[in-house]
Amino acid sequence: MEVRVDTARKDGRSQRDELELFRTQMRASGASEEALAVRFKDLEPVQLLEGTEYVRRYFGALHRSRAQGMSGPLAITHTEIEAFTRLKGIQLAQWELEAIEEMDCAYIEESYKKQE
Repeated sequence: MEVRVDTARKDGRSQRDELELFRTQMRASGASEEALAVRFKDLEPVQLLEGTEYVRRYFGALHRSRAQGMSGPLAITHTEIEAFTRLKGIQLAQWELEAIEEMDCAYIEESYKKQE
């Protein structure tokens, strides 16, 4: 996810900044575009399949009501997801629930990495 490479660290630079600099240096040293594409695939934004962008919006809405613990954000619970879908009149497919859970895990991991 984009969050992983775009999140600024304590020094103000993101992983994206560092990778872009390294890619520029590799390109200057004569590395092939094929090698660069493989090495720096994480710099490309995650693309959702056409027609599935709404799942990211669902995650955004759930994220805004996320609880905070003493050491940072807490995972979105199934109870919160169930309440959200009931209140909005949404019936999630299994893959939609799993996608939301994956986005949540990625967010939590990044949040705790920033604290280290």
